[in-house]
Amino acid sequence: MSAPVPPSEPLAPRRSANYITLRLDSSGPLWQYQPSGLSVLACRFVKLLGHLAVAVSLLAWLFAPQQVLPALFGIGVGGLFVYLGGLIEQTLDLGAQFDPVRRQIRVLATPMYWQSSAALRRPQTRHIGFDQVAALQLLGKQAHLGSRGGSFSACELNLLLHSGERLNVIDHNGLQQIRQEARRLGQLLQVPVVEQLLPGQ
Repeated sequence: MSAPVPPSEPLAPRRSANYITLRLDSSGPLWQYQPSGLSVLACRFVKLLGHLAVAVSLLAWLFAPQQVLPALFGIGVGGLFVYLGGLIEQTLDLGAQFDPVRRQIRVLATPMYWQSSAALRRPQTRHIGFDQVAALQLLGKQAHLGSRGGSFSACELNLLLHSGERLNVIDHNGLQQIRQEARRLGQLLQVPVVEQLLPGQ
């Protein structure tokens, strides 16, 4: 099978996750990317911090009723943490899904960590057929750690459609994990996997 040559420019040139965010689960009738243990723990930790902030603020208000503004501020910050943790958890549950029976794929139109916080509230999904996919692209890139100034090697797994459009399936720094999942998905979709990795990856 001749593989098309997809563009070598990453869909998100400097953005990625520096841990394995989702893993492909093919044990059920649907093949779906599920949150990894670390992702679940991170969401729960953020929500726990929020609950603790609310509880501590309420207790402080109870023992010092005159400290209204600090208590309200703590409750607000805690509530925000709980909300954000739940929002990220909900979006992680929308990992790419492959239906072998209906031969359909559901992906996020824009992956979670590429979106603005406003877009996270209403994540948009795309649905495409298996027959619309020409190849899978395994694309290496350098991602940045934001304000910390460091960088790390990461990898995008993208669907290359016959139309020339690319849609992201998963994006993180776990190359071996993504490579294994790409091979399995290539067999499911009956399309080639095109590897375009950085030197040393």
